[in-house]
Amino acid sequence: METDVLEFLTDRLKTGRKCAMILLEVNEGSTPGVTGSIMAVDSEGKRTGTIGGGNLEYQVVKRALEGMKEGKHFGFEYSLVEKGELAMVCGGDVKGFVKYFNPPSNLVIFGAGHVGEKLAEVAKPLGFNIYIADDREEYSSLPAYSGIKEYISLKPSEAKSRIPFGENTYIVVATRGHVLDQEAYKACLGERYAYLGGLGSRKKALETLALLKGSGYTDEVLGTLHLPIGLDISNGSPAEIAVAILAEILQVKNGKELRSMKDRMAGAGGASR
Repeated sequence: METDVLEFLTDRLKTGRKCAMILLEVNEGSTPGVTGSIMAVDSEGKRTGTIGGGNLEYQVVKRALEGMKEGKHFGFEYSLVEKGELAMVCGGDVKGFVKYFNPPSNLVIFGAGHVGEKLAEVAKPLGFNIYIADDREEYSSLPAYSGIKEYISLKPSEAKSRIPFGENTYIVVATRGHVLDQEAYKACLGERYAYLGGLGSRKKALETLALLKGSGYTDEVLGTLHLPIGLDISNGSPAEIAVAILAEILQVKNGKELRSMKDRMAGAGGASR
């Protein structure tokens, strides 16, 4: 049983899904489950193992799923009596802990040019698994791509099968031309990802959206695209564009509002100088 739970967690993390392990630490009196029981649940609600079943397990799993996005571990404690929170009549007490596991974030960059190069450089220290997709194999030897997860020497449509799509995947389209851009968007739209955006001016962004809409993509789907990509903070150089892109990705990844730390402190009632 424990092996099944550990294999479940490992499999989910490998496939880019958040998951949680639930441990029953204390089990006193007449209660379901035994001390040390573990189970696991993923972000889609699939599970394995048990901490005893019944309303206890139902409520703990529910809480684990509700907290999955934020990912803050928590402990739980219940008295299994008729007037208790769970309205159970077992007569015992249980304590346990829920620990979350987040898979490593993937950064997929279509295009190994100047912006892709700088983006890989600034993203490396942040722990992203970096994938570069560009059919120009000679670019794979650039120092910026040393140590990345994978350099895929294929065009976007051909690279699709090697892209680790999932809720922890952030995708940047920065190819060398409109045709390859369209190919990259079409390879990704409809798949699972946390973020998809592309380089370009406002004019290019509008043209890109029009072309994709003409290909049958709905406004709802296209509304998820970050076009043009990045925060409006760069001077237009490849290095600063890369920082602006990564800043927006981190904002999405960490669920943050766009504000300065000074404004955050002022909002919390702190003094400013």
